[in-house]
Amino acid sequence: MPSRADPTAKGVFLALVFGHPYRVTGVVVFDNGALGALGAESDIVRTGEPTKFFVGYTGTNMPSYVRLNFWPPNAGDSGELWTCRCGRPLDDAGALPAAAVSHWQMIVRVPGNFKSYIA
Repeated sequence: MPSRADPTAKGVFLALVFGHPYRVTGVVVFDNGALGALGAESDIVRTGEPTKFFVGYTGTNMPSYVRLNFWPPNAGDSGELWTCRCGRPLDDAGALPAAAVSHWQMIVRVPGNFKSYIA
């Protein structure tokens, strides 16, 4: 996670709840196209439980949006197992490689006035 310059700054998180378990990776994307790390509690999203993704700190340059990449769970993952109808392999040998093409992608805009979203 990026460091904060102001010790009074608070973390800004995106909290999402999903109807199926997924494996997920993601990045934050800034207005100038620069990418940043997306802090996640886990690379496994559990059914019905909020998953928090760290987006940034108050008082700093916030990203425009978050890009999330999803895969179905592997046999070794906890929770419900299911498969994708596309027929593509679930992953590359159980990993979440940066070069692997995800099964789904979600773009979530970061609101300009995020004060009410601070956790």
